[in-house]
Amino acid sequence: MPKKSFRKSSALSVILCLTAILTEGDVLAEMEATVETKPWQTEAERLRRDADSLRRLERAVVKDGFSSAMCALNIWRSNSKDAGTFDPARYEAFKKEIYQKSVHNVLWWIDVCIEEQWKRDAEFWLNVYRHRASIIDVFDEAKYEEIKAKISKHFTEK
Repeated sequence: MPKKSFRKSSALSVILCLTAILTEGDVLAEMEATVETKPWQTEAERLRRDADSLRRLERAVVKDGFSSAMCALNIWRSNSKDAGTFDPARYEAFKKEIYQKSVHNVLWWIDVCIEEQWKRDAEFWLNVYRHRASIIDVFDEAKYEEIKAKISKHFTEK
């Protein structure tokens, strides 16, 4: 029985994290607006947490994938707001960097899917490219149509 409840709680955690990522933190922003700083937290503790979450975010941007980096970004935003050091321009710069890395990785995955004959996956990653590139205003309609034609051509020939 404990395994089932663990699986349910793990699945719930994943769903909540993905929901927060897909809504780009809107849910978290609403929750943060209602949460007050705890009276037992000292200024030094809030600043330490802010510095630690910033260090983890910088590492996640370089080494981790999209979901992990977005979670780290949301954690840093929350901690920096608590510490009173939140910088919206820095937040947008981190977010743009995460999305740019993701767009680059998605384009690579599309090529892999085509080489491996995975049509559904290629189409999925093409949609991910369109969505994520649109968010940071780097979506190229011509490139999208070119990749779409490449996928169609490759799979109609085989």
